[in-house]
Amino acid sequence: MFLTTCALMVLLCVLVLPSDRWWSIIGLVPVQALADYTAHAGAARGVGATPHWSVEAGASLGSTGAGPESELMPVVFLHGMGDSGSNPGGMAALCQTASDAFPGLYVVCANVADGVASITMPLAEQVNAFAELVGSDQTLSRGFIAVGLSQGGLVLRGFVEKVNDPPVRRLITICTPHEGVSACPSSAVFQMFCPIFRLAPYTAHLAFADYWKDPTNRLGYLQHSRWLADVNNERDVRSALYRERMCQLDRYVLVEATADTVVIPHESATHGYFAWGGTSRVLEMHQTEGYAEDAICLRTLDEDGRLLVYRFPGDHLRFTNDFWWESIIPHLSWPMPTVPFIAPRALQTIHV
Repeated sequence: MFLTTCALMVLLCVLVLPSDRWWSIIGLVPVQALADYTAHAGAARGVGATPHWSVEAGASLGSTGAGPESELMPVVFLHGMGDSGSNPGGMAALCQTASDAFPGLYVVCANVADGVASITMPLAEQVNAFAELVGSDQTLSRGFIAVGLSQGGLVLRGFVEKVNDPPVRRLITICTPHEGVSACPSSAVFQMFCPIFRLAPYTAHLAFADYWKDPTNRLGYLQHSRWLADVNNERDVRSALYRERMCQLDRYVLVEATADTVVIPHESATHGYFAWGGTSRVLEMHQTEGYAEDAICLRTLDEDGRLLVYRFPGDHLRFTNDFWWESIIPHLSWPMPTVPFIAPRALQTIHV
């Protein structure tokens, strides 16, 4: 009865509230954060085991030719849980900043697993849906820059590792739980669901079950994780293909909100996580086994200067106008600008 009541509450939100507002009530993705932006900015394996690598038969790493450097590289944005690419008060306005900054730039604000589908559709299916979308767009055939917000960043990385056709040249993720989450989002509705979800967190019919990671039970995580342990190459048998495709990135840009109440711990956005055994200590990316063993090319990208980390002092996706224009927009230029990017004053405010 309790679960049915919660489900009815969510359904009522979906049916009654406008599509660009209902998910802010649930609170998983702070739609208001992007609305604020548009208003003001225009905006594992067991201990002791030795891993070995496998290469899938018939797999391709994808084309590596980036095309003439004088051309603008297309940019594809992917929203987070509960949002949609056509949300006029959020993602649509955010995507518009890219074409405003670089006139003539081809920008796609992807509508994949929009709204309720983003919470009920497994990430493997979301990756497939994204692959179908970009694969059918000939303008993207030579590659593109991918920008993912929150859960959308995980879908994009899954695409890079598992498909990468057409190839992602540069991957930018913002507040993305790359190393998983250990707590339900801090909203009233999800706190109601959480006790039931925790009874079977790795098999629940919710998208974030795919990146749930209980830091007190490493063996349970490795045995039961249906998605994250695979794409993070944490099991005994690892995919060399996943690593090689990540190594092909021109840039891997990670953004962390240091007061994130959705991605817990917030260091997950920059490939950090709780040390196994509890929640008392967080390991930064450079302290993790995944980094040391270069499981998905993090160490190589870092040593080559191709892994960039940004942090802002705020909650989930609540970045400022200045942060967006100064830290993210320059990465949408191909190649990277050789001088600091300064947006024309007329472009720094969008009214929607």
